[in-house]
Amino acid sequence: MVMDSKDIALGIESLDTQHQELAALFDRFERCLKNEVPLTELQAVVKEAIAKANAHFEHEEALIAASHYPKAEEHQFLHRRMRTEFSTLVGGAVNFRANDPVSLRQLETMRAMLMEHIQGPDRELAAHLKAAGMH
Repeated sequence: MVMDSKDIALGIESLDTQHQELAALFDRFERCLKNEVPLTELQAVVKEAIAKANAHFEHEEALIAASHYPKAEEHQFLHRRMRTEFSTLVGGAVNFRANDPVSLRQLETMRAMLMEHIQGPDRELAAHLKAAGMH
């Protein structure tokens, strides 16, 4: 499942850019899982993905605070939950063999979680940010 840019576009430039970067990292991760790449290459992709995801969550949470988003605590909780779940899933996926069905399923689970978060809570947040004049 590739994430389509129109499905993840929210109309907030900084969020859209970061979501695109995260989607591209999922694509790179998938290529690593489908090909026999050195473990160091996979680990580098994972390290970059974790850093970008954390930076993205921190950016969103700064926007949440600046805009006085009424669902701030709920959204921050979702971020914490995603960090935990992604860490668990990534940990399992790095113990992989090329085209390992379990690792590929874990990747799809992570993609689905991210997509659900973007299309649900992030879309609500984007509407709030737009109403607050933050584009």
